[in-house]
Amino acid sequence: MELLEQALARRWYHTLELAPGQVTDGWFDLRPFVARYGLPERLDGMRCLDVGSWDGFWAFELERRGAAEVIALDLEREEDLDWPPRRRPAQCSDERRGDGFRLARELLGSRVERVDCSIYDAKPQDLGTFDLVFCGSVVMHLRDQLLALERIAGLCSGTFISAEEYDRLAGLLRSA
Repeated sequence: MELLEQALARRWYHTLELAPGQVTDGWFDLRPFVARYGLPERLDGMRCLDVGSWDGFWAFELERRGAAEVIALDLEREEDLDWPPRRRPAQCSDERRGDGFRLARELLGSRVERVDCSIYDAKPQDLGTFDLVFCGSVVMHLRDQLLALERIAGLCSGTFISAEEYDRLAGLLRSA
């Protein structure tokens, strides 16, 4: 099967345009909202980190804006995620979370590097520091949110953009 056909046939977390007019059917289409996230228009020469990258939507966007280097940090196996009890799935998927990323990377001709690492274990002595760190809807899914923010602070030498949404599930649980 051709790479693009393979990509369009798989399940995606993010909606990505992999070629002109060839768009994945992702759970989340963030494309219409990118301007609202406060990313600089140009990131020329900057070193950027996308925390919790999954399919790489934000990592590829950082690269598209001219970042010299982009690291996409995430875990491969769902069972390795540190879910808080209210978000922990009853059963974990066997699918590797980076498969879509790798396919998109090849189709886009991208240089973004994916690193299989928990944010809890991400340290500047291993990864270096970054001019811009983007973390979109990740912290709300973690059990130890303060440790995650502490690790991010140690990796960030410039701008940190945290885009967390309201936790609707927690709101529903409180009102029940």
